Amino acid sequence: MTFVLSVQNVVDYLVECNLCDVVDRSSIQIQPLPAKNFNLLVTLSDERHLLVKQERLNQPGKTAGEFLNEWQVHTLVQSFTALDRIRRWLSEVVYFDPVNSVIVMRYLTDYQDLLTVFAQDNSLTISLMNGVGKRLATIHQLTWNQSSYQECLVRSLPAVHQVIGTTRILGRITPEVFGKAPPAGIKFLSLCQRYTSLTEAIAELVTTFTPCCLTHNDFKLNNILVHNDWQAIGLESDVSLKFIDWERAAWGDPSADLGFAIANILEFWLQSLIVNPAIAIADSLLMAMVPLDELQPAIAAFITGYLQEFPDILALEPQFLKKVVQFVGIALLHHIQADIQYNKSFNNTGICTLQVAKKLLCYPEQSIPTILGKTEADLMQMRAVGV
Repeated sequence: MTFVLSVQNVVDYLVECNLCDVVDRSSIQIQPLPAKNFNLLVTLSDERHLLVKQERLNQPGKTAGEFLNEWQVHTLVQSFTALDRIRRWLSEVVYFDPVNSVIVMRYLTDYQDLLTVFAQDNSLTISLMNGVGKRLATIHQLTWNQSSYQECLVRSLPAVHQVIGTTRILGRITPEVFGKAPPAGIKFLSLCQRYTSLTEAIAELVTTFTPCCLTHNDFKLNNILVHNDWQAIGLESDVSLKFIDWERAAWGDPSADLGFAIANILEFWLQSLIVNPAIAIADSLLMAMVPLDELQPAIAAFITGYLQEFPDILALEPQFLKKVVQFVGIALLHHIQADIQYNKSFNNTGICTLQVAKKLLCYPEQSIPTILGKTEADLMQMRAVGV
């Protein structure tokens, strides 16, 4: 890739792409935003706000090509009138440059991410998570087993490897791994491979992975935007919630989207643990500064909203709730791996998180009431009466 986006050249780039008039230059504001990719917020003189993003190069000097996924989802919902509702729930892509791995989107100025809302007042998130569950269910239901939609989503990497992605956990630790992984990573892998039941549960989840609809595959609270006036306009409004960053989207398994969102909520609990080598892990989990039972209502509202909107999922996928819980475990493993990659750390909190992930993957049925605060039978009843 020869073109590298910068604060200095972004205006010229937008002019060249006919997204900006050259006479606007003197009044344009440019603000770098912290993100995985290189992101610039550009405010034009006519008060249009554009988010200009370029993928960063990986070690081989290439990009992952994830913006192609975002563009394909945008193209999909634009191509079929049956998906108009979904289109209104996404941010608008105005330009895609596959050669330079650049994508330009309308920046949503009147929104904040759900992670911020949750951190400020998690009592508000019960109704919000119910609405999120209903919209996610609609996306899955409208695209379910529609081959014409699937053809719009072309990936070289199968969705199962992209989502589960527990690299090296299933294989033995080779000299090559020792050469690449930091000490924290070796410690994590060693603990994972000590538990045969964990590797077996992951292998089983791989075999039961069922690609059948459009999935986000990075469905976390910071990828869900909430309108600043959502309480006034109502959750029924198409503008109240937006789902962003479809860079990992694929034709995938719907249970993964729910599992990743729930894991993101559980991290409030796990990151608040009081950990010490002298304190048993079970005691640490009970002594968390953010108790699990404070988070369970929002999780239950999310699952209930999903089941209310898409009740047939339990007939189409009899193991759906079991797989959701297992994907919570997978997402927690991802969180540990990310901490190791970026912070070179696998501390006592990481060990506690691994223990929770292991239980969710190996004993999902027993974990449903622990995580959701409701039994499977309770959820069925709540779905039936529309609670």
